[in-house]
Order: sequence, then structure tokens, then C-alpha cells
Amino acid sequence: MDFIKILEKLFLKLPIEHPLTFVIIVISTSYFLQRYFPWNENKNWIVFVIVILVLFFGWKNFVKIPRINAKKIGILIAILAEDESIQKRLKNDLINDIRNKIQNVGGFQLLVLNNYYTNKLISNKDKYISKYHKLTRSHLIIFGNCGKRIHEGKTYYSLKLDASAMHKKIPTDESKSFGGDMRSILPSQTLIPYDNEIVGFEITSQIIGYSSVYIIGRASFYSSEFTTAFKLHKNLLDELEKESNIGVLKNKKVNVPLFNKIKELTGKILFEEAVRLAKQSYNNNDLEKMKDYIKVVEKTDLNNYESHLLKAIFCFIKDRNTKKALEEIELAHNTKDTTWLYNKAFIIAYEGDLDESYHIYKRAFNGQTEVHVIFQVENFILDLLEKEEDKIQLWYCLGLINYLRKEDYKSAKIYFEKFIKNSEKQGKFLNNVEYAKNYLKTINEELREK
Repeated sequence: MDFIKILEKLFLKLPIEHPLTFVIIVISTSYFLQRYFPWNENKNWIVFVIVILVLFFGWKNFVKIPRINAKKIGILIAILAEDESIQKRLKNDLINDIRNKIQNVGGFQLLVLNNYYTNKLISNKDKYISKYHKLTRSHLIIFGNCGKRIHEGKTYYSLKLDASAMHKKIPTDESKSFGGDMRSILPSQTLIPYDNEIVGFEITSQIIGYSSVYIIGRASFYSSEFTTAFKLHKNLLDELEKESNIGVLKNKKVNVPLFNKIKELTGKILFEEAVRLAKQSYNNNDLEKMKDYIKVVEKTDLNNYESHLLKAIFCFIKDRNTKKALEEIELAHNTKDTTWLYNKAFIIAYEGDLDESYHIYKRAFNGQTEVHVIFQVENFILDLLEKEEDKIQLWYCLGLINYLRKEDYKSAKIYFEKFIKNSEKQGKFLNNVEYAKNYLKTINEELREK
């Protein structure tokens, strides 16, 4: 019986997940089983093997780490509590509140890791963080520890947290920026008054819930899941604004600095997502979605450069409203980027004033803009010419862009020749035809030299 008592003491001290626990279960079971099935008689060893296998697979299934539903966005909470009473507080107050907060946004599933696996994670983060992401299918892991501390003569719950988000590999600078933002909005070290723990855990859980949605949304953004990221951040910003409007901040029921920081970061990333998706909708010829995304862009930053350019494009594509488009382009006026000048030159040319358009293009060519913008402008004009063949003046614009900006003489030659041919046939833009012929003369000389 002394042997049994030793096993009992070991069993009581070890968590069920520990491999030694399984060994103790096997030894204990074998101890009793051999009384009725002596393992060295009548092939009773087969019974032992079967029992051990059943015990092993049963134990393995019982202690396995839970998994997130594949259709859900997963958050794994792994907080190590110092004792059972703190564990209960975490479960009843903090974790349930976090679950309620993320449910307001929708599409989430929250899992809580027990102390055994949490201890392994905290003890060796580098080894287990990626492993637990894969095992649980969690997009975000929030981990840390919680215990009681005395501070200035008062008892507090001390909560220390860290986080890890899964996303595709991104440049080092962006990774550092993302990590810095995560640390800036997650309550990494919080003291919750012991005598006001319910309110304290509620405040902390609220911020953790909001932070979780922001972090997962940004991880989705870096994984090129832009629609998912947009939905998460849009719902989050709506929730944050609702909280502000009902006076939560005035009543100081949230951590105001962290609340404002989350709101600020959410607005910034939502703007980027809305701009990207508005452009994507334009490329897909989905003007209704483009309009919806532009509204978000306006709401997030009404006077932003990208906002005015998008609205100008929309006004032109939707209704060929060149007047409104020009108004938006003028609001985008700046000296750092000349994309607005390319757009303005195009609208002026579309309305038929090629001389004014030429002068605007010259200003655009002398300024700075990203290379891909030039190709987007060219493709836009080519697509439009397929729909509106009568806008023959746009061939002149294409010639200017390729000759003076891209220095693509072969393409410029083709475009100028098309402009000359159509203009002489229709008797239009004859002054500009002479300019085009002069350009062609120079281009032909350049091509002969090559």
C-alpha cells in the first residue's frame, strides 16, 4: 500500500496533461489489473497492451489543446494565474468580458489555455508561440500572468500581458511598426484594485477586446485579406465611436489614453484599406462598392489627398461629371505629388482644350509621382478610348506621356500617328496636329540613330 500512496501523492501534484501522469495511470491500472490477469500467464499480456493503448489514446484526446473553428477568427487567451481564486476571477470577470466585447464585432472564437500549457508558453515563448498558433489555429495569442501584489499599502491584481499575431511575412520596418503599435494599445502591465476588481477587470477587458480586433484586422491586412481587415476595423471604429457618443469616456469607465490610441490607429489603417478597396472596386468596374469605400475614406479623412483623387475618378466614371471632378482635383492641389496634375490634364483634354492640357502635362512631367501612376494613367486612357472612340484628342495625350515622360518613342510614334490620322480625317485639333508632326520628326530621328 505504500507504493499506492506514493503514486497518489505524485498524481495529486502533477497536472493531468503532464506525461508522467499518464505513466502513473498506466502503473496504477497495471497494478490492479495484474491481480486478475497475470501478465505472464495465458497470453494475458495482450490484455495489458490493449488496456495501455486505450488509456493512451483516451488520455491523449482528453489533454489535447483545443482548436479554433476553421471558419472563425481565433483568439487564444493564455494567462497564468498564481492561485485558484485568481483563476476564477480571470474566468468570471476578465475573460467573459473579453468574449462579450469581441462578439459585438462578430466572427470571432475565443479559447482559454489552461495553466499547464500556459506555463510552457510563458517559460519558453520562442519555442511554443508558433507551435500554439498552428495547433489552435489562433490568429492572435494574448499571454501573460496575473497575481496579487501590494502597492503603496494596497492590494492589487497585477496583470502583465504580451501578444502575438499571425500574418504573412512583411518587411522588417513594418514588422517593427506593427509590434510597436501592439505594445502601445495592449495593457501590458495593469494594476487592478482588489477592492474594486469587478470594475477594474471590466475596464481592462474592454481595452483588450478592442485591441484584439484591431491587431487581428491589421494582421489580416498584412496577409492581403483586405476585405476582412476592412470589415473588422470598420465595425471596430463604429463601436468605438458609439462608446464615445454615449459618454463612456466622460464617466471614465475606460482607459482613456489607450481608448483614444486604438481609435486613432484604427482610423489610420481603415483609411488605407478603404482607399485600396476603392481602387480595387474601380478596377473591377464595381462603382457601387467604390462609392461605399469612398464614403469611408471621406469620413476617416475628409481633406485627404487620396480622398479627393478617388472622388474625382468616381465623378468622372459614374456620370462623366467633369466639373465636379475638376473641383475635387483642385482640392488635391499640392507640390509633393503630381498625380492630381495628370488627372487635371486628362479632364481638360477630354473637354477638348489640348493646349491647356499640354501645359498641365508639362508641369506634371516636371514633378514627382510614383512610376506605376504613369502606367495607370495610360491604361485608363486606352480603356476609355475603347468606349469613346470619338475622343481622338486622347491619342495626343498618350503621345505626350510616352514621348516626354516615359521616353517610350515607339509607343509615342504609334499614338501620335493615330492622333494625326483621325484629326486630319475629322478636321479637328489641326494646330495640335502640327505639334504632333514635329514630335514625330524628332522621334523618327531618334529611332534611326538607335
